[in-house]
Amino acid sequence: MAGVLFIVMPFGALEAPQVGVSTMKSQLLRLGIPCDIAYLNFPFAEALGHDAYQEIINYAGTLFVGEWLFAQSLFPEEIDHQGYIREILMKGGGLGPPEVDRILGWRHLVEPFLESCLENIDWERYDIVGFTSMFEQNLASLALAKRVKQRFPDKVLVMGGANCAGAMGRQLHQAFSFLDIVFTGEADFVFPELVRRLGQGIPFQNGLRGFVFRRQGDSVDTGQSPLIRNLDALPYPNYDDFLQQLGWSGVKPKQKLQMVIETSRGCWWGEKNHCRFCGLNEHELPYRSKSPERALDEIFHVAARYGIGEVMPVDNILNLDYFK
Repeated sequence: MAGVLFIVMPFGALEAPQVGVSTMKSQLLRLGIPCDIAYLNFPFAEALGHDAYQEIINYAGTLFVGEWLFAQSLFPEEIDHQGYIREILMKGGGLGPPEVDRILGWRHLVEPFLESCLENIDWERYDIVGFTSMFEQNLASLALAKRVKQRFPDKVLVMGGANCAGAMGRQLHQAFSFLDIVFTGEADFVFPELVRRLGQGIPFQNGLRGFVFRRQGDSVDTGQSPLIRNLDALPYPNYDDFLQQLGWSGVKPKQKLQMVIETSRGCWWGEKNHCRFCGLNEHELPYRSKSPERALDEIFHVAARYGIGEVMPVDNILNLDYFK
């Protein structure tokens, strides 16, 4: 097998790497499986300009400008631009004509960016291409995935991340036929095993859970992935690609660089009293935490390896026992 390429599309943060695919890269490398991560949010931010890119991130959750910018590339005949401008940007967001015109001007960057992604990546090095999606990365990921499948139909395209959890992942797989596999839960150990099986040409779905795959054109759900109970078994995340590609790019984040750490999953409070606003489902709620020794070692390891003392936990809630 040639290897795995993970892709981070706009609008991933510029000052912090993606912990999920970075941990998965470490997992694959220690199994002898080649893996790279392409931070394609950097070239788009460079073309757009740092301030405009950050402005789009600030609109996330209200105006969904990031998703709208790539919607035209994915659904060229189906977008009601005037309705979006009138109802969302102006009425909902309170934007005036100058702000709307600036947002409309960003659209011309999307198609050249997608084309440059196809041309500037050596796709022949990879058999599996994975897209990670969180917040406003869905339509950018899907727009590029569609083009990759059209040009390289033999590539296995997979997608995972927070936007693919549970029913969302199942619907994505059903709606977009160019996606071969969508992971709907924790895939830290399931994905490497699937890659190993694909590389050896053996059936990958037998006995594995946590993803949707395609059988004769239909979406087949393998069920919920098993929760990882021992988080200490996970490797340290590998952020080499992030810092290398940031150094190559013309993007200079105005915020301090932060190395991301994950010390726990689930929510001990939600297990007692599930918050109404929470997006965690019952399967994801059980709280699991790395040991204090492992958590501290990981913080020091990441800070020392990359020379960056700012660390950002991405836990839903911290382990109160750590304070002891």
